[in-house]
Amino acid sequence: MDVVIQEHGYDGKLLNMAILGKPDDMVEAARYYEFKPGHQDKAVMLYHKVRIHSFHNTKNALNGI
Repeated sequence: MDVVIQEHGYDGKLLNMAILGKPDDMVEAARYYEFKPGHQDKAVMLYHKVRIHSFHNTKNALNGI
């Protein structure tokens, strides 16, 4: 993924696209940012959002029982 982002100048749009995507998209973007100097805060934010998403899905599933 990072090659496409770098080649096409989408680095600035990756965070927005990841936030609007599925949890798997957020994790993939977070991994990209995790190893990009100066962008680790974006990785932390995305990992946190995935965890919140997972928590809500689990809570909603339990409420349906």
